Amino acid sequence: LVESVCHGYNATVFAYGQTGSGKTHTMEGFDYVGDSRPRAVIPSDNSRWGVAPRAIFHLFDTIRDFHMRTSDTFVVRVSFLQVYNEKIFDLLNPSHFQLGKIQQNDRGLRLRWDARRGFFAENLFS
Repeated sequence: LVESVCHGYNATVFAYGQTGSGKTHTMEGFDYVGDSRPRAVIPSDNSRWGVAPRAIFHLFDTIRDFHMRTSDTFVVRVSFLQVYNEKIFDLLNPSHFQLGKIQQNDRGLRLRWDARRGFFAENLFS
């Protein structure tokens, strides 16, 4: 997947499943500590990392190797969203969170479509 991205293809990692089945842990691999303001604890053992941190590290290692061989330059754009209760939340936008959790009264982002872009989440950070 990462090598394909470095050759110019787009990629999406999609985790789907029942509430409490481990999607977030699979994607992140983090543990959280604290009740009122939870903090992510990133495991020092990278074998316990989730899909996202592994892919990011692999991506930048691959870019470094490509650059050393070819002197090509790269532009990396990333978005990270969650669909929860039929609402789209931007996980890179801190305004969607209060005390480390998604704000329950947040309406989420709007799903849009146009002929040039196809479907997209309006105002999604990247």
